[in-house]
Amino acid sequence: MNNMGIMLKDLIDVTENYHTVLAENRKLFNELQELKGNIRVYCRVRPFLLEENPKLTTVGHIDENVELVLVNPSRERKGAHRLFKFNQVFGPTASQIEVFLDIRQLIRSVIDGYNVCFFAYCQTGSGKTYTMVRS
Repeated sequence: MNNMGIMLKDLIDVTENYHTVLAENRKLFNELQELKGNIRVYCRVRPFLLEENPKLTTVGHIDENVELVLVNPSRERKGAHRLFKFNQVFGPTASQIEVFLDIRQLIRSVIDGYNVCFFAYCQTGSGKTYTMVRS
């Protein structure tokens, strides 16, 4: 009986140490997230709908997953191309899994009790619901 008491005490000590290490891990992880920047801007170019012509796109190109060039064919030379920089750009062929893999660290922060906001902004019918809800 005495031996079981010693083993139980050892088990309690290990459990307490585990929770201490886990709390420190959470703290360090979320400090790392803050160092990356509390505000990050992602862009997702939605896939074309069946009735849309892919040749009529205004997306000039996506460069190294952080730059997006939009083309306005109605403008002459000046201002026809506009460059935008983001933390991450997901092209029209990006899957929900690719998007999730990139933001899953933010999901972990939510689970750890930190505040996180996902905000989708664009015109009606452009794919906000698809991006935020669809699995």
